[in-house]
Amino acid sequence: MRTIEKNIYDLCNQVDYWKDQAEYWQNKYENERDDYMKQLNQNIEQTKEGVRNALMFAFACSESEDGSLVISKDKRQELAESLKQD
Repeated sequence: MRTIEKNIYDLCNQVDYWKDQAEYWQNKYENERDDYMKQLNQNIEQTKEGVRNALMFAFACSESEDGSLVISKDKRQELAESLKQD
């Protein structure tokens, strides 16, 4: 009878150990997932800002008679003001 009780006790301890392990790894996974999502959202926001700035610059440029790109004084002022707001 003692052997059965010891086996049951050992099995209960193993179940408790694996429950704790499962909880630990689940928390670790959730924390890493949350950190990754925060970083991903930051990267997306930086990319959006870069695309917006590139589009603003592209729309501010015009082609001169000799084929080079120029930005008028007014457009430069608009670009400077919009970049200061960021």
